[in-house]
Amino acid sequence: MKKLLYTFLVLCVALAVFSCSSSKGVAVAPEDMKGTGETADVSSLARALADKGNWQVMKLPVNVALRKPVSAKLGGTMTLVRGEEIRLSLRFFGMEVAAASITGDSVKAYVKMQKIYVAESLDKLLGGFPATVDNVQSLLLGRIFEVGASSPDFRRCKVSALQGSYTVTPPRASGGLSYMFTATTEGNTLGSLEMSGKTGHDARVDYSYPRNNTSGFPEEIALSGNLKDKAVEARIEYSLNSIDRSATAPGKFSIPKGYRRISASSLLKLLDSLK
Repeated sequence: MKKLLYTFLVLCVALAVFSCSSSKGVAVAPEDMKGTGETADVSSLARALADKGNWQVMKLPVNVALRKPVSAKLGGTMTLVRGEEIRLSLRFFGMEVAAASITGDSVKAYVKMQKIYVAESLDKLLGGFPATVDNVQSLLLGRIFEVGASSPDFRRCKVSALQGSYTVTPPRASGGLSYMFTATTEGNTLGSLEMSGKTGHDARVDYSYPRNNTSGFPEEIALSGNLKDKAVEARIEYSLNSIDRSATAPGKFSIPKGYRRISASSLLKLLDSLK
């Protein structure tokens, strides 16, 4: 049952990879960007891609998979409460084996088999990366966002038109983090998000879409980077045909009694033993 524990790492590693990773890809800083065309048309596309749509609570089936340093996969459901919470319930043969809740000030998650849980501030788990729950929801839905803001201020963003695509580079976030979105002009879908810190800590998110994309959301998100000198790859797959945009907000998230608390730093040390 170790794979259940490894999959639990996805709940934290998929977030921590943004601030603790160090892969070879480097995001381009705003002052280094060079557009190759007029940006007036793509600016309107960028604004449209920053809009998450008209919903308050949304629930959809997901598969959460860790590809590296080991392979593990579990299915479940994800519930998004707009700007407030991301709730994830992972199941194995119909029984919940792990769950997580990300709110504006904390990340809580537990694994039933090992009876362990994590409860940390969002800022601490992200290593100081100043993302909000709304930012993380936008990342999960394939939308353009500005770190720490409820919506991008496009007066401060650099938008560049390319051949068949365009890029949006918001101003650097605190800690010197630079990041860049690349989207297609046809269909106006987000293709990738690249992030780079001052110390060369980089991460990448890639988006895949179904052939007939009526929802506007990606069907798969691939996250990659390095953590503790190990290559980390995680994927989140959605069942877009089963999206419930009129779902009810979940009740209060609580840790079952008798569980042992594990710090985020202790949890990440488990990567040293993964083979």
